[in-house]
Amino acid sequence: MGGELMKIQRMSIAVFMMLAILTFGGCVIDRYGRSGEYGGGGSVAGEVMSHNTAADLMEIQQDRGATVTVAYDSQTQMLYRGAAYPGPIRQGDYVSVSFSGRRDNQGRYLAEVITVRQTAQDRNAGGVGPGRNDRFGRDGAGRH
Repeated sequence: MGGELMKIQRMSIAVFMMLAILTFGGCVIDRYGRSGEYGGGGSVAGEVMSHNTAADLMEIQQDRGATVTVAYDSQTQMLYRGAAYPGPIRQGDYVSVSFSGRRDNQGRYLAEVITVRQTAQDRNAGGVGPGRNDRFGRDGAGRH
């Protein structure tokens, strides 16, 4: 009886682990944005390491260290403080990217919205606020 109970416990643990891997395994993305999380409405956030405007690609280093390539197109919204982003995204900007399932002709998931959380200048200056404007001349409230 005790041996059967141990087998059931081990089997239950194995099933639980398999379900956890299947459930959370889609959260791991490759460096080209080809995983289940992106297509299901996922998101990433991190620092822009490089930005190739000719190819509409960005390399983003996530907070946990993984680097991902983000593809975007003319339908991608680029926002900064709730409005259209007034300039090019630059290396060092901190962004969050959301995906809805659209793909480019190479099969990469396309960004739906790219939100600049902090520009590189804001980050290097310790933020935006009284006496410290962003690179567009706006203070922390978005005023010029």
